[in-house]
Amino acid sequence: MDNPQKSNLELDISLKLRALDQAAETFKHKGKKLLDGSISASLKSDSHSFLVVGANGSPENRINLNTSLNIPSINSQTLGLGELSISSMQNELKGLMILENALAIIHRLKQRSAALRNHLKEIKQHLATAIENHHAANTAPDTYGQAREIIRVATDFIKKSKGEY
Repeated sequence: MDNPQKSNLELDISLKLRALDQAAETFKHKGKKLLDGSISASLKSDSHSFLVVGANGSPENRINLNTSLNIPSINSQTLGLGELSISSMQNELKGLMILENALAIIHRLKQRSAALRNHLKEIKQHLATAIENHHAANTAPDTYGQAREIIRVATDFIKKSKGEY
């Protein structure tokens, strides 16, 4: 690659890294920044974010997003991309290794996100089943009362057939 091409590529890399940093800085979900390290497992536990997935906030109905997702601060520096350079063959090889490492970090984050999504789908199915069962139990006839009535009728029938009335 000649010097003007390298210069253009270096400039392009620099612009892309700046765009990555800007996107990481401004990315929010429902007003909460996610790529600033606030969803990292390394934060103090009193700073963790929880998702309540049941009827109450008991520990078994909470998902700790910091430990489930564990999203560190994401920017060009934390991904090691600030070290990218194509000034020499050695730097180009090092750059490939840096890119592979950054992609591995992003891949792990995607895996954790997919695992949480699948877990939430399972919880949703369990909650739907629990709601259906609860609804069925509330609308089912009073089986205890019915059993008592059947026993009374059967007892009366037996007494009548024996002539006890």
